[in-house]
Amino acid sequence: ENLYKRGYLVPNELFFVRNHTRTPRVDVAGWRLRIDGSGVQRSLELTYDELVGLPSVSVMRYVECAGNGRSFFETYQGKKAQGTQWKLGAIGVAEWTGVPLREILDRAGLKRTAVDVMPEGLDDLKVRRPMSLAKALEADTLLVYAMNGEPLLPDHGFPVRVLVPGWIGVANIKWVGRVQVSEEPLFSSWNTDTYVFI
Repeated sequence: ENLYKRGYLVPNELFFVRNHTRTPRVDVAGWRLRIDGSGVQRSLELTYDELVGLPSVSVMRYVECAGNGRSFFETYQGKKAQGTQWKLGAIGVAEWTGVPLREILDRAGLKRTAVDVMPEGLDDLKVRRPMSLAKALEADTLLVYAMNGEPLLPDHGFPVRVLVPGWIGVANIKWVGRVQVSEEPLFSSWNTDTYVFI
């Protein structure tokens, strides 16, 4: 209802916020993005200015919390679902600007034997969730630093977050500081214990 007649894009100040931990305050001057793991030929480290200086793209994509509509579980299933009791506000469309993840993986010398890619946040819990190499290489899987033409706000992942279109919100790792590339399948609690159907 807050967005009625406002148009397709959600303004940054109205875009939903869902974090698993408190919002970290990342010093952009000391921030580094590290690409490493058995799936790349060499480790790579980039500063914020180096990342922002690379060729970028802008795409309009939605991000949706897996719990969007969670409050209706109790109404229709008779059992309250764990987590923020969203109605239908945990989804938003924005214009995201960043560097394709495949560009960074190529710079690290992606091996033909690479299987999975797992971004990891700099938050207290080091939230991380793997994706297939195929998803990581899609043209709109991005390392984003801007949202609707403005630098990311801290609650939305400043200085850099991952955009993984079509995947649940938790896959869009905020405050990313590391991307692990592996020749073996990768696992975390966010794709084994939580965010799975049992």
